[in-house]
Amino acid sequence: MEKRTGYLTLVCERKKEKTILKESLSEGALKVTRPVYLTQSGEAFLYVMNPGGGYLDGDSYKIDIYLEEGAEAVVTTQSSTKIYKTRNRPLFKGWTFS
Repeated sequence: MEKRTGYLTLVCERKKEKTILKESLSEGALKVTRPVYLTQSGEAFLYVMNPGGGYLDGDSYKIDIYLEEGAEAVVTTQSSTKIYKTRNRPLFKGWTFS
C-alpha cells in the first residue's frame, strides 16, 4: 500500500433532529472541522482542510465518507486550494462513489 499524504474518514449518523459526526479519523495533511449547522433542517456542514500549501505532484489523498440512514451532510472546503502541475502522477486518476 502506498503512503498517503492525507487520509480522512467520516461517519455521520442522524440523531434526533440533526446529523452528527459519529466518527472521524484524519492522518497526514487532511483535517475536518466540527459540524456546523447553518439551516433548520439538521444537515451537518463539514469543512475539509489541507493545512499544506496545496496539492503537489506525487501527493496521494483518500477521503471516505459514510452516511448512515437518514443522515445528511454537506462536505466542502473553506477556500480554494492550489493544485500545482502534476506531470508525473495525475492528481485525479478516478473517482468512486458508493
